[in-house]
Amino acid sequence: LTQPFQQIMTRWVHIAVRVGSCFVGLGVSCFASPISAAESYGFPTTDEDTLRWVKVTGIRDLSLGVATLVLFFFYPPAIRVFAPSTMLVTLGDAAMTMGRPFPAPYQHHFGSLVLLVLSVCAWLDPRLDPMSDQKCQ
Repeated sequence: LTQPFQQIMTRWVHIAVRVGSCFVGLGVSCFASPISAAESYGFPTTDEDTLRWVKVTGIRDLSLGVATLVLFFFYPPAIRVFAPSTMLVTLGDAAMTMGRPFPAPYQHHFGSLVLLVLSVCAWLDPRLDPMSDQKCQ
């Protein structure tokens, strides 16, 4: 690989850490302020079922964030499969919030785009190929 291309590929590291951290932050925010989280999804804030759903979503997002960070630090090649799989969550959230007030669907579309970039970078980085002689450092 050429030097500029290698520099671009190493930036996936920063994306992976940020994605994991964002998921953790989303999860924590759903517990810290379920009403604000429900508003950002475009759902009513007075319904107890909605607030419980937001907390469950928070558990999911927190789990995805922890998993992203653990895989990144302990077995980076797994990001090649995990990141595209996680896109199903953000795309599902985007579909579920379509027609809701701004920013509900758009923040999920943006999350899907970020995961797509992470997925492509991970697949293009030869150091993440478990069969490669190069190892991720």
